[in-house]
Amino acid sequence: MSINTVDDLLRSTLLRAGRVLPAAPRKRFERQVRGWHEARNIGRARAVVVSHAKSGRTWLATMLAAYERASGASLGVFFSHDNYIRDRRLAQAGPWHAKKRLVLLVRDPGDVMVSFYYQWQHRMKPGKRWVNDYPDGPLGLYEFAMHPRTGLPNLIAFMNRLAAETNGRDDVLRVRYEDLRRAPQQTLEGLIRFVAGEVDVAAVRSAVEYGSFQNMQRLERENASDPRASTRLKPRDASNPQSFKVRSGRVGGYRDSFTPEQVAVMDALVRDALDPSYGYPLAPDP
Repeated sequence: MSINTVDDLLRSTLLRAGRVLPAAPRKRFERQVRGWHEARNIGRARAVVVSHAKSGRTWLATMLAAYERASGASLGVFFSHDNYIRDRRLAQAGPWHAKKRLVLLVRDPGDVMVSFYYQWQHRMKPGKRWVNDYPDGPLGLYEFAMHPRTGLPNLIAFMNRLAAETNGRDDVLRVRYEDLRRAPQQTLEGLIRFVAGEVDVAAVRSAVEYGSFQNMQRLERENASDPRASTRLKPRDASNPQSFKVRSGRVGGYRDSFTPEQVAVMDALVRDALDPSYGYPLAPDP
């Protein structure tokens, strides 16, 4: 039995045992257990990809897995939302990622908000909402986007914290979702070279093809009727397009989901409060 399997079993056992606790200590205990499990995986990883929810993590993970299959290489990458691990390491001097090779995956905050909203509304389980103190709803899209726990204020604080913690480090690579969309071959090659030191260009080409939007949608549609398929790429309700993991993927599509006045407020907030090194908000396409 592998170390990962043992850790997974222990995590599940501890989470079940914690259900007897009252709500508040149970939540603290669950976050600590999840943080412990995450720390164990991070300790074994060669590099960690850190991102806010709905910033392209599933897409990137799919392409990296396809690259490993095509190249025969093991990249040793772990994915984190910098959530439970931060609770686990609160007493530690300096950020938890201080000695780790880090890929910071980011996306235009407006697009994150739309995708995160539909994740929260149609895919997120009640327990996930509870352990993260997310609202139970109902909320409209703009209410969600401005909510202090799920909206732009929290996302901007998340991105600014990581920008400050990684400033000046040469073992951190920042990757924008929009660059992956615009130039997937070049961007993925650079990411893999950063992680592994060398890259199989032909395997990257194969990974990019496998991770195309059309193929990702096809895989999710096929997974809908497969009870063995992972829920990571499976619709919650196959009859509801908004419950699919792979929904749109458009760059700047959030501008069509809010009123012009709401877009103006959101863009002003991002422009004024977000670290300018990210380059957001992006200018709308002509």
